[in-house]
Amino acid sequence: MVFRALLVLLVGVLAGGVRASDDGAWLVWDGQLGVVRGDLAGIDERGVRLVDEHGLDVSVGDAVAMVLPEDRAGKVLRLGDVHRVRATTFEALVTLTDGQVWEADILDGGSDDLSLRVRWLGRVDVPLDVVRSVVMVGGEADAFDARIFGALDEEMGGLDSVALENGDVVRGTVLSIGDVVEVEGDSGTVRVGRSSVRRIGLVNPGLGAPPMRVWFSSGSVIGARGFGGGGASGWVIEAVRGDVDKGDLVELGKVVVSDGGAVLVGVEFSPNRLVAFSSLEVDGYVPEGGRRWTVGPGVYPGGSRLGLDDVVFPGPMVARFVLPDGAVRVSGVFRAGEKAGAWTDCRVRLEQGGEVLWEGRIRRGAEAGAFSVKVDGGEDLTVRVSAGAYGPVEDRVVLGLGWVLLGETDGG
Repeated sequence: MVFRALLVLLVGVLAGGVRASDDGAWLVWDGQLGVVRGDLAGIDERGVRLVDEHGLDVSVGDAVAMVLPEDRAGKVLRLGDVHRVRATTFEALVTLTDGQVWEADILDGGSDDLSLRVRWLGRVDVPLDVVRSVVMVGGEADAFDARIFGALDEEMGGLDSVALENGDVVRGTVLSIGDVVEVEGDSGTVRVGRSSVRRIGLVNPGLGAPPMRVWFSSGSVIGARGFGGGGASGWVIEAVRGDVDKGDLVELGKVVVSDGGAVLVGVEFSPNRLVAFSSLEVDGYVPEGGRRWTVGPGVYPGGSRLGLDDVVFPGPMVARFVLPDGAVRVSGVFRAGEKAGAWTDCRVRLEQGGEVLWEGRIRRGAEAGAFSVKVDGGEDLTVRVSAGAYGPVEDRVVLGLGWVLLGETDGG
């Protein structure tokens, strides 16, 4: 398997560089989207090695993803109520169409490429057609998350956009990004100094994810073919990015990550097999439990580690989600809303094709409802929130850590 080959390369990563007593409890998803929690002991040919709450050694040999929950590493990537990421000393956050996010300084390059000095990667020239967004953050300024802008720009009529510091927005086709940003529109070409630009959104189609994506607390998400090292020498990443013309990977070289200010917070071992539940299309919704009306499930895009945003159900309701073709399992954790009152008491069901796949009761202060169920891809999955003993009062439910797993293909 691709994962097992990567694990051979991953021998010793974090074993020397991260102490189990310091890193807190990690979550690791196995090949059936079952969750194992524990302190990270290392990664070797046996899989991801953890020490569980009972002090026992546990190995997950078929892990598809792992994450350090944000309440254990600080909310450096969590947008939450403020929708911001931590400041970076680099000039910009550059999001690629394969899901990578680079902390970078922009260099003055040619019109066909965006020339960057990327944290850890050094000088990198990338075609504009693999760039999703560029958010100018400056030295100590906070930055709106680049992934939010990528999602918003896709809905703005198929035109690239350049937002200026004075609030103006120039729309058209971005020709170049350097010391001057050039945008071709209906009235000709507009040239704007980069110092006047706040963000740039490009409407390029998405590329498939690289073999792995490695997430850091600083905001960087690095694509990789392999990942290893550890100890005093730091972590070695075989960095790659997607390519539009060849449909293959572009090698960016081996780089060493030894900056203590950038903590490893997550790894997607199989990003092409994972879809965040929060990204699913809602096929329809209706109120439940005597309610006369309801708004739909709510998601604010682009904030959480590994892209696992919460989905909020604002009361008893039935909502249908479209599962992608090839989906084989769905997992997540239902819990009461953040401001749950004493009367919070409801039942949640997952249904498909008239069959109940999972059912749980959600109450204030009770254990959260974790699930991992088998599903049929290409069909709707229904989430039913039903009022409990006290009626629909305060029955606000949140689905967190939601994954959809796609079946394996010949390509891995």
